[in-house]
Amino acid sequence: FIFDISKRKQAEAFLKESEERFRIVSQSTSDAIWDWDIRKGTLNWLGDVDHLLGYDEGEFPRSIAAWEKSIHPHDHDRVMTTLGCHQQMRTPYIEEYRMIKKDGNICYWMDRGTAMYDVQGNAYRMIGSCTDITARKLTEEKLRESEERFRLLVENAPEGIFIQTHGQFAYVNKAALKMFGATAEQLLGQPIMTRFHPDYHTVIQERVRLLNEERQEAPPMEQKYLKLDGTSF
Repeated sequence: FIFDISKRKQAEAFLKESEERFRIVSQSTSDAIWDWDIRKGTLNWLGDVDHLLGYDEGEFPRSIAAWEKSIHPHDHDRVMTTLGCHQQMRTPYIEEYRMIKKDGNICYWMDRGTAMYDVQGNAYRMIGSCTDITARKLTEEKLRESEERFRLLVENAPEGIFIQTHGQFAYVNKAALKMFGATAEQLLGQPIMTRFHPDYHTVIQERVRLLNEERQEAPPMEQKYLKLDGTSF
């Protein structure tokens, strides 16, 4: 018997070429690309996942169990819930979470993936990628700490400080509330001109225009304010 196997050979060649392109892409990116055989539980990594997690080459186990075990306990349930929803309801799978490296230190990953489904609608394979976002997360944490220090400094400053947006009170610190004899609820969202003495309205309006429209710094000046009861100071 003679069989024409040219189509099979073409398919094999195409598959080999596709796998080679996939391998080259994985080596050309800083991401770790993963290919999960859901039925077997194997997790094939393309890219330097060992380096990302502080392991020697080939040391990090290629299994879904090893990956799951390395997720930070505080993030584990959230990540697994999102993963399960993607497989069962086809909702997007994209998560940011912490991974525990070999030495016990923490790194941050952004993980995203897409499942493949059989004719019965069951997920049998999933492919995705992990990006190390540790540097970004540490920068964000430092920024939050800096903003918190600044907030505490302004909030507890002995001088009255307020911030206006479009001519309205957007923020008033404790000292300013005391000066105006008001609560935050009584001032926030109110026109700032109501708290300036009428003799200063023209010059204050010009200062607000410089700040809002021309983004210019208004020089310091002495002025009279009005408390909530109408008395000036």
